Amino acid sequence: DTKKADEKFGDAIKISEERSATGEMTIKIYNSYINFLHKLKKVNEEKTVIDSVLKIDPNNETAMWYLALLYEERSNIDAAKEIWRKIAISERHKPDGSQFPEYSLWRISAKEKLMKYVDQ
Repeated sequence: DTKKADEKFGDAIKISEERSATGEMTIKIYNSYINFLHKLKKVNEEKTVIDSVLKIDPNNETAMWYLALLYEERSNIDAAKEIWRKIAISERHKPDGSQFPEYSLWRISAKEKLMKYVDQ
């Protein structure tokens, strides 16, 4: 039931914020909630949560990704491409000596999105 899930996310966010508004757990909960809202097409709520994450962590790739998707869905392709470019060149969380760093999925996905619009 989506209403119950929505309430549970709200409760989890409230508890996490009370403990530490900038904690990693708060951001993980927010990002899960963004994914949930995106699937339900709750655009206004999704944008509010994205803004909350980016206020805490301006370079959060998950929040940036969903913001770019919102822009793309609203046909604001230039704004979406700007965000995908930032993700594509991000060196954040780059582990030393790793051949396949964990951040590569975001970078690859962003590059794929950019390639979609190369000829446009």
